[in-house]
Amino acid sequence: MPKRVKVFGPATPEEIAAAYHQCTSPHDYSRLVALEMAQQGQWTLKQIGKALGKDKTTIVRWLMAYRQGGLQRLLARGHGGRLPRLKKDDIEALKAELRGGRWKTAKEIQNWLKERGIRMTVWGVYYWLKKVKAKSKVPRKTHKDQNPLELEDFKQNIVAKLNALDIPGIPACLCLG
Repeated sequence: MPKRVKVFGPATPEEIAAAYHQCTSPHDYSRLVALEMAQQGQWTLKQIGKALGKDKTTIVRWLMAYRQGGLQRLLARGHGGRLPRLKKDDIEALKAELRGGRWKTAKEIQNWLKERGIRMTVWGVYYWLKKVKAKSKVPRKTHKDQNPLELEDFKQNIVAKLNALDIPGIPACLCLG
């Protein structure tokens, strides 16, 4: 039969119950419930994990954090992920140069970043352009033989031509820019 967990620690059961009633985050809630169950001494790690929908190794990690630093360490959120490639001053410089209209392509921005010592793929440049809410100011390329008058005529008459097809159940409604 698996061994039941009994946890004694820096916080009293009353302090844990008070923290439990004050918590608003599911992150904190599940950790405090696990701690409360472990303090009762009637549950195994596997049972606590199953009751909370977590693996027993997660419960062990939580209980170790509690033993090492009390409730504060148990409820702490210490991981933040990978650090961003661009620092704050790089982002500000990027925004300033974008406002000035220095570049026309992402490749040019990539080369500028390389000069600053930052290696990044073109897709990484697109990611940061989206992050700083940059908009493309250069119009899309058009074919050299495209006739602007025929294009305007097409835009004016397309709805009428679609309505003339008389397709049941599909109204002709287009937004042409």
